[in-house]
Amino acid sequence: MKYQFDVELDRQNTASFKWDHCNCIFGTDDLLPMAIADMDIPAPPEVLEAIVRRCEHPVFGYTIRTDPFYDSVIYWMKKRFDWDIEKDWILSTPGIIPALSYAVLSFTKPGDKILIQPPVYRPFFDAIEANGRTIVENPLKEVHNGNKIHFEIDFQDLEAKLDGVKLMILCSPHNPVGRVWSKDELERIGKLCKEKGIIILSDEIHSDLIYKPNIHTPMASISDFQDISITCIAPSKTFNIAGLCASVIIIPDKNVRENFSKMMFNCGVFLGNTIGNIALETCYTKCENWLEQLLVYLQDCKTEIESFFQKNLPQLKIAQSEATFLTWVDFRGLNFKTHKELEEFLIHKAKLGFDTGAKFGTQGQFFMRLNFGCSKSTLREALSRLKKAVEKL
Repeated sequence: MKYQFDVELDRQNTASFKWDHCNCIFGTDDLLPMAIADMDIPAPPEVLEAIVRRCEHPVFGYTIRTDPFYDSVIYWMKKRFDWDIEKDWILSTPGIIPALSYAVLSFTKPGDKILIQPPVYRPFFDAIEANGRTIVENPLKEVHNGNKIHFEIDFQDLEAKLDGVKLMILCSPHNPVGRVWSKDELERIGKLCKEKGIIILSDEIHSDLIYKPNIHTPMASISDFQDISITCIAPSKTFNIAGLCASVIIIPDKNVRENFSKMMFNCGVFLGNTIGNIALETCYTKCENWLEQLLVYLQDCKTEIESFFQKNLPQLKIAQSEATFLTWVDFRGLNFKTHKELEEFLIHKAKLGFDTGAKFGTQGQFFMRLNFGCSKSTLREALSRLKKAVEKL
């Protein structure tokens, strides 16, 4: 089947966080939102059909996870990543953000140190701070190459900061910079953490959205680190079903899994979401061809962005992204005095709503995150607005 991704969708008045919440986020509705990490692309028709079939039954009672649910996860991890997992390793949460807090509560105590690698996804900070733990930052290093920035792990800094750390939250692939960590990089992280007795929670929600020739390696698929690894995956970003709140937590080690599972139970999380379960199972068993075609489309969008910035916006740099439908844009070349001034410029002059880099940590000052999971006409309109606004500075 040939799928269509370059389509115009009106998402207003659908309770869309991206489209119907603009005034709360940006203080105005008069802009084009290119923030929030979901796509303006239809979910796979196979998922819609499966949901409609289930909705033909008039009862939506408490829902268990059946063998086909677990089998679909096992199949997907083997097919996409050549990783053999077992049914007993699989837990499920209503999203990866809750899983961050479950891990913080399971493996640390108030005041304990938790390490992250900014600029990074804001909920990492929130899960640590809201639960009274201490953030330890291992900032990524910037390597500049023309108008692109390649981000790397500062291993010397990482090793120096691991003493006393109880938990590391790894973003793999990394959001927002789009790095796909190599197996060698993951092994270096794993060895350092294992020596210190540190649990690694690896957020791999973007692991299906990888651009060739890059290859994603699940941290826990490296056998030496299965006993310290928690892997978080979901079909939400991949298949654009984030609103169905279904994610999977894979924990090979029995003791680690039991601690995590107990905390989930203590928080009242144990049953499933009827529609979310069906969608997840369908995505992982029937939608691989859809994903392969999506990746071609997203690669085209990514290439267009890179070409546009190089030709029309040489003052700006972008991250050398290897994954996700997100572009990390460096606005430091525009010489704004404060990050707030940059925000005001984009909102009121360019009429664009990007994810502000400030929420990804201090390393995100003067950066913005652009979501290109949309129609090409929307993408081109956003790039045109940005170009015109910059030219007027």
